[in-house]
Amino acid sequence: MNWQHRTLIVPIDLAEPARAACMALTGSASEGLFTTPLYPEDSTEATHAISSGYIAGEYADLLPCGDQPGNIEALLALLEGVEFPITIDELAGMLAMIDISEEEPYAAMARLGLSLAPDEVEASPW
Repeated sequence: MNWQHRTLIVPIDLAEPARAACMALTGSASEGLFTTPLYPEDSTEATHAISSGYIAGEYADLLPCGDQPGNIEALLALLEGVEFPITIDELAGMLAMIDISEEEPYAAMARLGLSLAPDEVEASPW
């Protein structure tokens, strides 16, 4: 199987619908996605969630990434007939709001001005 690295950063209010969309395609393999909150600089309130790692190429090729537009129609076709918690139009809108890259997670977070911990919480030394 072809595996490709992707880092996906979603607005925090889309974390649950994004996880549900992934679970509709891959089942329980996606249940841990988008559970890590991200914080903008100078804020203690999480605004985004992140998932990063290798995903099956058959799905990675369908996602917009960098200068590749992805194939939203093919992605939506995979969901045809699958019980899905949001509409197709909502899914297309959601994909437009997700930052998808091949970058390592810390590089993507830095590009967006996000971090794992709020500024006023001291990071663990380990």
